[in-house]
Amino acid sequence: QPLMATGAGPARLRLLTGLLFVLSALRRSCCLADEDVRTAAKEWHPRPSCHGFRRKIRDGLTVCPVMNGVWTSFQDHSRWGGYDQKLTGAVARQLAMRMEDPYEEMGMNVWIGEDFDARVMSLLRAHRRRQRHKKQQQRTALQATDNSSTSVLAGGAKDGSSNSLYSIIIEMPERLEAGVKWMAEEMGENSVTWVQVGPPALNHKDLLKRLHDDKRVLHVGVEDYDYDMLLELSEAVPITTVQQEINLLVRPSARTHAFCYQTGCQFVAYGALLGGFLSNKYLGMNRPTPDAQHSKQIDYLGSIDQWGDWRSFQALLSALDRVAKRHDATIAQIALKFTLDLPFMAGAIVGVRLGVEGDSANHAEENLRALEILLSDKDKDDIVLAIGFGHRIDDGLART
Repeated sequence: QPLMATGAGPARLRLLTGLLFVLSALRRSCCLADEDVRTAAKEWHPRPSCHGFRRKIRDGLTVCPVMNGVWTSFQDHSRWGGYDQKLTGAVARQLAMRMEDPYEEMGMNVWIGEDFDARVMSLLRAHRRRQRHKKQQQRTALQATDNSSTSVLAGGAKDGSSNSLYSIIIEMPERLEAGVKWMAEEMGENSVTWVQVGPPALNHKDLLKRLHDDKRVLHVGVEDYDYDMLLELSEAVPITTVQQEINLLVRPSARTHAFCYQTGCQFVAYGALLGGFLSNKYLGMNRPTPDAQHSKQIDYLGSIDQWGDWRSFQALLSALDRVAKRHDATIAQIALKFTLDLPFMAGAIVGVRLGVEGDSANHAEENLRALEILLSDKDKDDIVLAIGFGHRIDDGLART
């Protein structure tokens, strides 16, 4: 059972099983400890890492292209409460530990949240406090041996926090200035490096310009903006990122592509896996009826219906499955990699599962291993042909 947690494909899994069998035999005959067996297996099949796949968006803003959407951890309102309910301190601290392992240990240190979700904000605040405390402990230990107050800690920001990057989507622009001030004070400089705003911010362009000019917000991203909205806001501030629904069915329009080509902005995808529909789970399945815990799937079923229909979508999943088998991969990995390989892509937001016992590591590793896949021309041609079973959607914006 532990072997299944590696996210390996069948062929690699068989090899790893054989290796562990041999090591177990050696342990019995040569008195190797269990820990030695586990260490040897880990060295043979190490965890993936994002460190070799980082993408530079602008100077001072380099990210892992697989970004962590925090809100998906709290879809069960009966367990976590509503958007306006903060997590208790103990729960926030426990989930903050899960942000470190496996996510940050593998270099997946970009955390996306929304300002109106008190659960998300209380978690990110707890995580920042935990990271800052760890850095202070390291500094104390270093000063004790080096006796130098000017020693620089590797991987830390000037305020002692970690290199974790919190990109908060501000949906309440009337609280823009107060929100930026709170984030800088409570969550550190890494929370105002890259701030994203929704369409209501168009009514507060002057304030956003002032915050940017004063360097209280370094990079401005937008969420659910069409081409005309991009033009309007860009008159006030330079736009660094454009977040839209982007996946196999939905793409930025030609005009939006031209805007980013001219201004240097890059795209951030949400819905890259269509709420989980782009996965082996739905191959050969009847059209589902989303329940309360999967309400966002209603939106993504809308994308499928606008693109084509469920029958055509099944043909697309079958084509993805054939490509996936060539790479000993999953449908989700192929779909994610194809999307990340599109022009001007900074990354894709994939929901995390911090509150699901034992599932976080599997989920994170599977997503990160998508970066290792090299799609051939034939792979891409097969995928594009299958996408042609429907009609591509331009500028996918939120329906809710």
